[in-house]
Amino acid sequence: MDKEEAMLLLKLNEFQQSDRIFEGWAFSQFEFKADDYDDFLKKYPDGSKGFNSFYSVGHFLELSGVMVKHKLISEDLFFDTFWFENIWKNFEPVIKSMRKKFNEPSLEENFEFLYKRLVEWKKKH
Repeated sequence: MDKEEAMLLLKLNEFQQSDRIFEGWAFSQFEFKADDYDDFLKKYPDGSKGFNSFYSVGHFLELSGVMVKHKLISEDLFFDTFWFENIWKNFEPVIKSMRKKFNEPSLEENFEFLYKRLVEWKKKH
C-alpha cells in the first residue's frame, strides 16, 4: 500500500462514516427488503429512511466499485475495511428491476462488479 492509496482509504472511510451513509448502512444490511422497484417505492417513499439509505449507500458502493475496478484502491484494502455483502443481496432485486424498467443495463454496474469481486476475493482469503 502506498501513501496515496492509504489516503484514499481514509477518505472512503470518512465518507462512509458520514451521517447520511452511516445511518443507512446497518439499515441496508439488516432491515431493507423489497422485491422490485415498485415494491421499493411502496415501502420506502421519497424521503423515508429506506429511500435515502438505498440511494446514499448504493451511491457509495457504486463509487467504490469504480475505484476498485480502475485499481485506485486495492481489493484487499477495500474488502478488509468494508462489509457490504448483505447490502448487495438486499438491493439486487430493486437494482435489477430498475435496469429493466428504465432500460438502463449499466445502472449500478460498478456496485455489482464490487460484489462479484468480493465473492471471488473471499474464495482466496
